[in-house]
Amino acid sequence: MPVYVPTFLFAVGQGAVIPIIPLFAKDLGASVALAGAVVSLRGFGTMGFDIPAGFLVTKVGERGAMLLATLVLAVVAVGAALSPGVLAFAALVVVMGCAWAVWLLARLSFVTDIAPPDQRGRALSLLGGSNRIGNFVGPFLGGFVADRMGLSGAFYVQAALSAAACLVLFVVARDQVNHHPPSHGGAVYQRFGRVVVEHRKVFATAGLATMAIGALRASRQAVIPLWGDHLGLSTGEIGVIVGTSNGLDMTLFYPVGIVMDRWGRKWVGV
Repeated sequence: MPVYVPTFLFAVGQGAVIPIIPLFAKDLGASVALAGAVVSLRGFGTMGFDIPAGFLVTKVGERGAMLLATLVLAVVAVGAALSPGVLAFAALVVVMGCAWAVWLLARLSFVTDIAPPDQRGRALSLLGGSNRIGNFVGPFLGGFVADRMGLSGAFYVQAALSAAACLVLFVVARDQVNHHPPSHGGAVYQRFGRVVVEHRKVFATAGLATMAIGALRASRQAVIPLWGDHLGLSTGEIGVIVGTSNGLDMTLFYPVGIVMDRWGRKWVGV
């Protein structure tokens, strides 16, 4: 309850707005190129806030960080729906990515702490499954609401679901003993630099391939909605397409695991 239900609610809200973000930016007057850039800002916020998110989780605990992330996202979603222009909307998308970074780290740390070691793998698999199911449901819901209430309606859906996730966490989750020693900022960045240098060959080969695959996965969040809009599809129809795509993602992760167990990780990448 403290993890899977909020994860599902959080993911449905995210799934509802992901196809809407480029369309909303375009509706505010952005060009197609600028709308794609606004979509990328969410990923920029997530990437840039990963290490500060670690400091935050250490400072306030997993429960406190998850409560903060869901509450911030609810406020940001309402702000996004009321955005007066592209620049304000773009700034809120960055904050949305920062909240996502805190949420991702805190929930993983929380599950690691509360799950018995012999059940940790299954617990983390269920966590990923809850997230994928939410991302599958979200675009259908977001497209349906946007068709009837306008594009801003999807952000209100995200705000409501984030607030519901926050409420579940507040009522059900309990603080865990933090077994992680506090880290000092400078030391963290120094260790990060050493890891990059020591494993530069891996980053230059497998890392480059992973970045390329990640870019392809992320680009669909902008390309599919914008191309659907260019073809004259309704928001609901775009939501169905994005939801179906996420549905394939949801159903294929287990067969991919079988391939990885039988033939190795390289074949999955290939």
